[in-house]
Amino acid sequence: MSVFDYLPQTYQEGEQREIVEALTAAVVLKINEIGRGLDSYGADYLNPETCKEEWLDLLAYWSGWGNIWDASWSVAAKRKLVKQSNEIWENRGNIKALEILFEIFELDVKISASSGFIAGVSVVPATLSASPFELIIKLPALYVSGSPEYALTSRILRFFLPCWVNLEVVQDRKSTRLNSSHVKRS
Repeated sequence: MSVFDYLPQTYQEGEQREIVEALTAAVVLKINEIGRGLDSYGADYLNPETCKEEWLDLLAYWSGWGNIWDASWSVAAKRKLVKQSNEIWENRGNIKALEILFEIFELDVKISASSGFIAGVSVVPATLSASPFELIIKLPALYVSGSPEYALTSRILRFFLPCWVNLEVVQDRKSTRLNSSHVKRS
């Protein structure tokens, strides 16, 4: 598009054209610059895979992360979290959300459900004494209390653990049994 497309024919020839070019050159440059910025707006600001790093925290806020979000997380993890926000939120409170989060943060955490009888779900014969609402979280021996990995795992469990389950954290042949009401939630 050119400014001459909007001018009468008399301004598009000879000396008149030179005058128009001289008067509009700066404006045309600015308009073209703005146009290039608008062409890449989605990629630069709204797409979590390609946006500028400084926009990830704002995108996270818009995606519902609020006080769960930590600005110190790696850029790669932030991009994945924002990109997978819908899947994480629709599965919050079940094992799938926990698995997604542990994968995003590359935490070597294993989740298993305790075996117990659930009517209409469990195959008979089933153990009747075990609770069907119990999760076992297995942490590597390196994830000791106070380590960044242990803290991040605890944070994920605090915000995404189903509220009705009992939790058993198994680490380095030690077992700690927690009721979900004892997991601090914010």
